[in-house]
Amino acid sequence: MSDLNKVTLVVSLNLAKEPWHTGSTGYVDRLTGARLGQASVAEGSRFAIFDQVPLVYPEGVIAVSTEARYLILSEGVAEPTGFEQLKLLPLDRSELFAIDASYAGGSLSDAASEWLDELAEYTAGEQTIRELSLQVDDTAFALAMEYAFEQYFKSQAYLPSDGQLTLFPNRTGDDRWTSLSEIATLMDESNGEPEFSVDELWDGLQIEASYSAAAAVAINWVEWTYFCREVYQSFTDAQVDQITGQGPVDLLRAVLREQAVSSELLDTLGLQLDAIGPALAEGQGLAASFVYDDVQLYELTVEAAKADGCFLARNAFAQQYALFDAYGERYISSKSIDLLPGTQIRVYGVLRDDFTACAGSALEVRSFQIVEMPELVANDSDGNLLDDNWELFWLGEGGHDPFASVDGSGYSLLQKFLGGHNPADSSDLPAAAIEDLSAPDISIHMSASNEVTLTWEWPGAYSDSIQFKLIQSDELGNLSSVTPTSVNYNRVGDAHTLVLGVPAGDARFFKLVMSL
Repeated sequence: MSDLNKVTLVVSLNLAKEPWHTGSTGYVDRLTGARLGQASVAEGSRFAIFDQVPLVYPEGVIAVSTEARYLILSEGVAEPTGFEQLKLLPLDRSELFAIDASYAGGSLSDAASEWLDELAEYTAGEQTIRELSLQVDDTAFALAMEYAFEQYFKSQAYLPSDGQLTLFPNRTGDDRWTSLSEIATLMDESNGEPEFSVDELWDGLQIEASYSAAAAVAINWVEWTYFCREVYQSFTDAQVDQITGQGPVDLLRAVLREQAVSSELLDTLGLQLDAIGPALAEGQGLAASFVYDDVQLYELTVEAAKADGCFLARNAFAQQYALFDAYGERYISSKSIDLLPGTQIRVYGVLRDDFTACAGSALEVRSFQIVEMPELVANDSDGNLLDDNWELFWLGEGGHDPFASVDGSGYSLLQKFLGGHNPADSSDLPAAAIEDLSAPDISIHMSASNEVTLTWEWPGAYSDSIQFKLIQSDELGNLSSVTPTSVNYNRVGDAHTLVLGVPAGDARFFKLVMSL
């Protein structure tokens, strides 16, 4: 392995998104026009550097950074027509070299020039990028690390058991697989912003030591790198960009994951079967260098999940767990922020002694799934028109005035409750205007047909969410002791009408009661 591989994690990008190109005497670099194996370095240039054959350059552009840090350069940059060179961006920007865009092979394509301009701007003008050539050994290391990370993320519940990781996120066809940035980016759908960056994922999982151990193992490789060179040489000798329908990267990936090579493929490659076992043992062995956390499955019931407080759940034995993310912050995702007490959840997580739990044990969430929601039956034990669970979740306790506004917006708690909004967030507002949802006044009319008509005005948009019940008595003092009864009334817009028969006595008193 080169010294470069001792200190770098390789992340590949195919900015061209095109298959590589064959020429009459070998593979041609689309950007420079130089054939692989040709020396093509102009005096003073650091741009196009090619080693001598038989090393054949792999697909894609490799973006790396030293000291085991990632930098993926694919986001927001133009795509050149082709680029098969190693990009090395040290963390210490004082070590960076200036780009020299001259090289032996002609002028840069417009797209490549645009990409380099943006890259130069990204790295603060004069502090730009040092560029090195890429060899098959680098790809051998990248593919083995990709496989090792894939096994690691599956074991830690960051990747499904049937998922596949790619360290080549912009390579043609790799969009069907999961990238490091996708694993790191736990999306908060409420604002569309990523919760973690790739660097934060690296720090949060504390896998730098694992990577260093894997890189130290790779330094002593013999069989896997030799096998990869032989595969690439087979492509060069055959002057093709695919064998058995695959390019060299996908072919080597399949060999790692299937842990075997068919005799037909060996014949096509011109390789011997006895070379496969030791090669696979090396290529697949990096996963053993990772430090694995004890990820366990927890079947839990939510006790409280306030956005600004503790996310607390319990198991079937009443053991409590406070849920956290990888950085010791209260676990919040778009799936968990509105959970009611009683929600059944399934969590793959790791117990963390270094996190401070509000109650019970601290549990770092690796994956989160809602199993069953509680039955959404309104429970208004204090009769204030606000569901008890809703009050507990958002306000911490019950008994609030439903017609008051607690966020200064002017919207009452009742209007926010009926609209499904956060009562304490002045930016989470109903689309409708502020309405007066307090108890209405009743008008009573006696008609000539010996009927009594009760009418009242109340916002019709919310009538389906509220029940109007009637209390009536011949004596005013009895109204408080009579059980409200459901009645059928008519509504047109905000106008509500209830028609009753004429009472038998000399007087009748009526009272409307609002309830959920």
